Amino acid sequence: SVAVTLEIPPGCRAGRGSVLSNSVRPHTGKELTANVFWIAPFEGRVGDSFNFKCVTQEVACVVKGISHRYDPGLEQELGGDADSISESEVANMALTLEADASFDTFSDFPATGRFVLEKDGYIAAAGAVI
Repeated sequence: SVAVTLEIPPGCRAGRGSVLSNSVRPHTGKELTANVFWIAPFEGRVGDSFNFKCVTQEVACVVKGISHRYDPGLEQELGGDADSISESEVANMALTLEADASFDTFSDFPATGRFVLEKDGYIAAAGAVI
């Protein structure tokens, strides 16, 4: 068994979902762009709300934009900007988070660069921050 004790300075918030790091700090913010694979049987639309889950963090988010849709089954690009994404499609998605979260690009640090989008207990998409 291993135990870790942390002294939290007054005014500093830490709790479930907090990310601890040494000198290499993850990006913290409310805006991100990601490449997502849509697995839900319902469409995802610009303006829809989801739960963004990245490692132990969970933050409400809104889809602000969808672009570069691709259908891997047809091996076909479906166009530039779009209003929605359908099951089994891949696209770039702009997300705005309700509160700050810690994340990195997937290429910099995969553990904090991947996430899922959840709606009503259902995983709607898996993504990688770009």
